[in-house]
Amino acid sequence: MTHKDDSVYVLGSGASLLTLTPEEKEYLQGQTTVAMNKYLLFWHIVGVYPKWHFLADQHYPALRIMQESYLLTQEMRRPVQWLLHANYRDVFGLDSEQAAARAEQVERYKTDYGFGYQPTLRIDPVTYFERSQDSADIAWAESLDEPMANFRGSLSTLINLLCVLDLGRTIKLLGVDLSSSESFYDAEYLHRRDLHDVYTRLQLSKPRSMHFTALPWYGKSGIQGQMGTIVSLARAAGHDIVCCNPHSLLVEQGVCEFAPVLPA
Repeated sequence: MTHKDDSVYVLGSGASLLTLTPEEKEYLQGQTTVAMNKYLLFWHIVGVYPKWHFLADQHYPALRIMQESYLLTQEMRRPVQWLLHANYRDVFGLDSEQAAARAEQVERYKTDYGFGYQPTLRIDPVTYFERSQDSADIAWAESLDEPMANFRGSLSTLINLLCVLDLGRTIKLLGVDLSSSESFYDAEYLHRRDLHDVYTRLQLSKPRSMHFTALPWYGKSGIQGQMGTIVSLARAAGHDIVCCNPHSLLVEQGVCEFAPVLPA
């Protein structure tokens, strides 16, 4: 029987997830795991099914990712607990009258993006959260009544949320490589053009570069530029952040300490 430790494991998209050993995968199945973004759509490649799934993105194809991910869990009869930006509350779970009032908006979205989302799809169980505007001036939330931190992508938001929910004293990052743009699902993802967004196109134009969130953008540094602040804020809230990939940019730059997946 796998002992559950006092940690929460974040499952990102980095290619380092492909190096997990069978022993590590088995161990993770007994732990608190929170996957991000597209992970659920390609979880079979890694073989670690998450307990929680987080999605904060709003731009296309976020609704497609959300709907496909949820329907996948229903098809497999393996529910997860959802952590969703509050805007999703206004998109899914509508009653028939509300859905009828949104019919024109749904049709316009389908015309623009070639995808018709199902407004009556009821997401459950779910925890909703708000997040602040993207800013290097990190605004740290202490409860769900406040917007979560937001700097250069979803990672800062998720870390703040995990501290608020207190799912584990230590937040362990897996597949948060940043030193490379490669993901564990590249081989399948490249053929899913319906899942590509503007950031995908930018990343594909620089295939050997760091992850997009680690690159400077409109005068802002990469996420690593503020990760030290995020680590300090998390520690002040009683949580440590470590990275399970020794080659992660966060470890290489001394922002996060390395820790193996399996406890010593």
